[in-house]
Amino acid sequence: MISHLYQQVLRQPNATALHINNTKLSYAEIWQLAHTNAIQMQNAGIKPGDIVALHLEKSNEFVIAQIACWLLGAVFLPLPPDWPLQRKKQTLAIANCKFIFTHQVIKEAEATQVPPITVFEEIHYFPYFNLCEANQTAYVIFTSGSSGSPKGVEITFSGLLHVITAQIHTVKLEPQAKSLWLHHISFDASIADVWVSLLAGAELYAKEPFQAENIFRIVNEQGINYIDLPSPLLPLLNPKDSPDCLNCILVGGEVSDLLALKSWAKFKRVIIAYGPTETTICSSMFHFNASDNTPGLIGKPLAHLHYALKKSDSKKIDNNIGELIIYGKGVAKGHINSSGNQQRFQYYESAPAYFTGDLVRKLEYGYQFIGRIDRQFKFRGKLVCPEEVEQVLSAHTGISECYVYQMNGSICAATCGSLTQEEMTTLLKGLFPHWMIPSIWLILDSLPRNTHNKPDTVAIKRLHHQQINTSKNGSENHEHTILASIRNILSWPEFTYSHCLHDKSPDSIQWLEIIVSLRSQGLYFTPETLQQEKPFEQLLTEIDSGSAVEELDAPTLKKILKQYPLHCNLEESATQDAIFITGANGKLGKELLKHITSTGRRTYCLVRGGSARLNEGLEFPLDTDNLTCLDGDIRQPKLGLTPIQWKELCSNVSDIYHCAADTSLIKKCHELEETNVCGTFHLLQLLEQGQKKRVHYASTLALVVDSDWRTKNVDESNQLKTGIYTGGYCQSKWLAEQLVQQVPYANIFRFGLLISQTENTRPSTSIDWIETQLKKLPDLSSVPDYFSLDFTPLKYAAEMMFGVSNHMESGIYHICHPTPVTAKKVKRACDLLWKTQKEQSRPIWNESPNSPFRIFKMTNTLIDTSEAQLWARKLAIGIPSVTTTNLVQYLETI
Repeated sequence: MISHLYQQVLRQPNATALHINNTKLSYAEIWQLAHTNAIQMQNAGIKPGDIVALHLEKSNEFVIAQIACWLLGAVFLPLPPDWPLQRKKQTLAIANCKFIFTHQVIKEAEATQVPPITVFEEIHYFPYFNLCEANQTAYVIFTSGSSGSPKGVEITFSGLLHVITAQIHTVKLEPQAKSLWLHHISFDASIADVWVSLLAGAELYAKEPFQAENIFRIVNEQGINYIDLPSPLLPLLNPKDSPDCLNCILVGGEVSDLLALKSWAKFKRVIIAYGPTETTICSSMFHFNASDNTPGLIGKPLAHLHYALKKSDSKKIDNNIGELIIYGKGVAKGHINSSGNQQRFQYYESAPAYFTGDLVRKLEYGYQFIGRIDRQFKFRGKLVCPEEVEQVLSAHTGISECYVYQMNGSICAATCGSLTQEEMTTLLKGLFPHWMIPSIWLILDSLPRNTHNKPDTVAIKRLHHQQINTSKNGSENHEHTILASIRNILSWPEFTYSHCLHDKSPDSIQWLEIIVSLRSQGLYFTPETLQQEKPFEQLLTEIDSGSAVEELDAPTLKKILKQYPLHCNLEESATQDAIFITGANGKLGKELLKHITSTGRRTYCLVRGGSARLNEGLEFPLDTDNLTCLDGDIRQPKLGLTPIQWKELCSNVSDIYHCAADTSLIKKCHELEETNVCGTFHLLQLLEQGQKKRVHYASTLALVVDSDWRTKNVDESNQLKTGIYTGGYCQSKWLAEQLVQQVPYANIFRFGLLISQTENTRPSTSIDWIETQLKKLPDLSSVPDYFSLDFTPLKYAAEMMFGVSNHMESGIYHICHPTPVTAKKVKRACDLLWKTQKEQSRPIWNESPNSPFRIFKMTNTLIDTSEAQLWARKLAIGIPSVTTTNLVQYLETI
């Protein structure tokens, strides 16, 4: 490692090597400073092979101290300053650490009797550097241990050099490129961040405290080309917002969100890394493609390692499922000074091997992670052995039994005894990093046990659910979800609305996770508003739920369309007349399906979950002789169908009814793109093969109402090629409609707010802004009576779509009620419904008049429906009135 770094020093001595906390150092400067520190270490009595704890924050000094250790032949041990004192003492004792390298004499050194070495700046040159052997220990890094104590893993130079050079090659990092250092120094990926950059001859940038919510601004300002991105951050960031200078990201540490990976892979080179700490940072890396649909892919082993599988009988198997064995040069020496915790380190095929405990499946193109054979789990990219926490809790006389587990992204603990939740949390705070402390506690009289007298995990989790469900309901359940998400992210079980988030000093990633979690629940905080030093309940009263709604103009949205190129087949005329419908299990789709099946034409339905889901809630019998239900997903290439099914659709279908959509009004455009835009694109690819096809698309009048067109009289020939569009739903449907407009034969139906007039309406499962507002049972007395909104009868909408599509090949139609519903009528319906509700204080309706999600946004909006009304008369389709009873039925469903 040192000789490879020296080559970079000779090759480009004046190039920037480190740019950390606003201080830049060249390759020549870090080499000089490392020599100075090596002399300091030698004068302090450090010898080759001694372990030196680096008690330093992420800094230039932290990197230089690593180099200095290796110049001397010593071993470094990252010792994060933010760890609890007791855990530091435990770590130093297990590693038999000789010295602590720090900026000043610290109480940790005094408490453990470990001599400190202080950093100094005067330049001296070390007369030589130690040529370390390949099997010599390079560093020791600690992870959670199932024996009840943390375990230190001894990593050799041989394994480290192989991994670093492989990563440089895989991410294609060039000399003088720029990489961003994000990982905490306790995480072994942090070592890769440093040495991949240095041995590639690149510039490593870091700034503490790091603000994750501003990551793209930092990337753009610094010209960052490569990031080793913590997996929890991946789904929180929109790849469309990433600067052009960013070429590649690497993710690892835990299984990443598949949809987030696919989204990122459309814009950037995405590398997935896998491997336990015991096999030197990672054991496989591969380039992820946007077309990959298998979750948990970990790829193939790196060249210096091999993979094998074993069952419980310890026999090797092929093309099956089993525990992953990793063997070869990258396997660690073992767990330091731990005679009783080495059972996972063995020999396999005459080579050092590590039995990972990971359950994997061998595929033709690599391996797939399935789960664990033991109780260990990854939490925020770090390994957690629940037994370590359990041992500390069980040792207390106030706790008779305990069981630690992971559930819904939280670390939870079920306990029996006299200690309160606060007392148990305080007990653990002095011993563990904050991310290892349970955020949710289940206090029981006794732990449920199975037939083997072991804690029954299923029964415990069932009790966990029951505790939540019996104690929380309605709006309280929503409040419980908000509190639980923050408690989980901050590992702060005591958090309540009266607390100030600043009291916990969240790091930048935690701030971003809180923002995203709250937005998923309809609370649109910006980083600036959330980070005010005020009680959380005060922040909630001040927030405007619509304040973070994004406006995008047509030219900006058109840039997104470039990734969806369509090529339609115009040559082959239609000889078959089958119908294909998406969204048949939705409100509109079910009504439409009733008309379609009455024609006797061959019909294909695309439904996730197949025919069982399609039959749910149907009020009419299906013509099973002419109906084929396909279990697929519009978000997947070729709709997730088999090649035979896809070919059959291409050959037989002449009419496509596209009703499937995510109709949430609180999601951002990038969150809806996978279903509404990419799904439409996948569907329209049917037009690239086989016979001519007509498309009948269910669009929305939100394109008019939630845009700057709302003050203009928009006729039905307007393709809305320009304009400014507000909110993710409107933007994603605009993109989808623009795709459909490229089709030679397409009918586009822009619908208003559809309302069912049947008494058996099933409750809506969608979560949109209108529903979240009405669920609060607001007092609407302050809303002027003349305010209006559109309620379009569902049956009328389906009759119009089906009737017009049978007569026209192309056109745009506005399907809404010609007479808007006034606020006066809505108030009357609310009063009729809520007079039977339990008396409670109802919030006053106080939405901002400028909010783009106003429920009464139809007020003063001019929408031309002349073409649709003409067809209604031709087809003799009556337009039913919307009665107060209809409104009450709609309100009851939400």
